[in-house]
Amino acid sequence: MMLTWMLSALLFSACVALVAASAQPFARVMRQPTRWIWVVALGAAALWPVVSTLALLLLPSLRETAVRLSAIRVAPDRALGIAAPDDVMQIVGRVTIVLWVLASLVLGARLVRALIVLRRLRGTAEHRNLDGVEVLLSDDLGPATIGLRRQAVVVPRAVLDLEEPLRRLVLRHELEHRAARDPWLLLAASVALVLFPWNAALWMIAHRLRLALEIDCDERVLGRGGDPVRYGRLLLLFAHRQRALPLALTLAAPPSQLERRIIAMRTRLVRPRPLQLVVAGSVLALGIGGACSAGAPDAPAAQRGSATQHEVVEPQASTPALTSQEDVGAKQIPGVGVLRYPDAMRAANREGEVYTMFVVDERGLVDTSSFRVTKATDPAFVAAVRAALPTMRFHPARKNGRAVRQVVEQPFTFSLARS
Repeated sequence: MMLTWMLSALLFSACVALVAASAQPFARVMRQPTRWIWVVALGAAALWPVVSTLALLLLPSLRETAVRLSAIRVAPDRALGIAAPDDVMQIVGRVTIVLWVLASLVLGARLVRALIVLRRLRGTAEHRNLDGVEVLLSDDLGPATIGLRRQAVVVPRAVLDLEEPLRRLVLRHELEHRAARDPWLLLAASVALVLFPWNAALWMIAHRLRLALEIDCDERVLGRGGDPVRYGRLLLLFAHRQRALPLALTLAAPPSQLERRIIAMRTRLVRPRPLQLVVAGSVLALGIGGACSAGAPDAPAAQRGSATQHEVVEPQASTPALTSQEDVGAKQIPGVGVLRYPDAMRAANREGEVYTMFVVDERGLVDTSSFRVTKATDPAFVAAVRAALPTMRFHPARKNGRAVRQVVEQPFTFSLARS
């Protein structure tokens, strides 16, 4: 279940990232900042899987789309009486949770350490008024904007050797970050990665958000009269001198972002071609469709299966909703049907469960084409249930005294314990 939830969240995040990447050309056409696209993508990718799952747990009416029947217990003809080992998927799920917690602890420790380093920097750096701006003067750190409540600009001593126009470009870049409160967005991305370190799509979104923060800042600096040639030289200059400063937005770009920032500066006045917009629009529609079809992680299959084509008696909790005394849900006829314990599973001392959803028609027969598996411990158990369904009989659901088709949820438990 945990692996299914994680895979669903990862797929949803990947679709959100695709939507954000496809929306960027349209933002550039409208001369709008691109960082908000990635901020929304970060929030959707990090929050939607959790919020949607909590909603399904706290609001049962969102999950109940079918009547639930009591579990059918299946025992072999000759039970071996030996306790079955833990299911492999359960073990994998537990290991996954342990690895998740360890990764979050490691990343959380790095985040706390980064905050401590920045706090210490405030106390060790020299305070200086540079061209009318209060800065922290460091030996080899910066230019960068640090802090959350009291944001500060850190510059290396090498900035003192620059001409005044170049110094003003450096300071303007960092002041733009401070005015836009970009460090808060960078912290939000870092926290999201701490909480979901396994989500590769979320890492990509955080990386693109950081790049968008810098490109938007470059755009604002150049829009206020900055010289693109001089500005580009400053980027190259500090890229070679930069020392890593954790959790800080810097003028100097890492090699992976430097080329993109320079290209964005050169093409800031160039509108995307119509063909590029058509392709981006197509990919945007594909990403939105993928994100919507991914749905809520661990959502029940009946919500997206063919069961919606049939008339369903709405349930409450584990019983169907009754609108009159003549409305009843489908009920299994005890003792009818042949369901055998798989020989291979019995020989291997394997127990398991299969959670299914299917439609019972007006005659009390199972519509095998509607058969869906929502959870199973082994394909062999699924095959046994699939083979047995045509032999099972039900009292059909009735609405207003008339037999109707209805979706039912039916768990099957395969147990080796003697009863």
